[in-house]
Amino acid sequence: MPVIWKLILILNLNILIFGCTEKKKDLSSHGLSPISTSQYSYMGPVERTIDLKLLLNKARFDSSAEIRAVVSLPYDYNQPLEYKWKLGQNVKLQKGFPLSGRISALKKNKPVEIIITVDQFQATADTRFVRFEVFGTDPNKRIFSDGLVSSHQENAFESIVQEVEKIHEEK
Repeated sequence: MPVIWKLILILNLNILIFGCTEKKKDLSSHGLSPISTSQYSYMGPVERTIDLKLLLNKARFDSSAEIRAVVSLPYDYNQPLEYKWKLGQNVKLQKGFPLSGRISALKKNKPVEIIITVDQFQATADTRFVRFEVFGTDPNKRIFSDGLVSSHQENAFESIVQEVEKIHEEK
């Protein structure tokens, strides 16, 4: 192997090993371990401490679906949090909470549920999406989370990874 290819290989390995480290804050303001930050949020650097679960209940006989966002935090957050639902193409709001709103405050490990019902979510073989985001309004503690739910969850990347992990555990 020529020397130039060896150098390129070593350089790429160094970039892979040392260039993919996650940026951490010194300490969180609530005194626990360091918290990951995201430099790639459209809101700027934010803490990703909000625990968000998106749950989908599909109707059996029509194309509607109930989508629940369950929001919780591992500490008390005494400022309001704002949330937004963003409906993908051809997905229509049927009933439920408005597409945006406010959670007055969030107590440690006391989840809040926000529910909407949508039409045309599973009407065709086309994949449809609904996005949810929630963020804290305290300028001294910028927290954020977002998630996406698909009409065909079985084709989602996360489902594929979970299936592969299940196969590895069985071996």
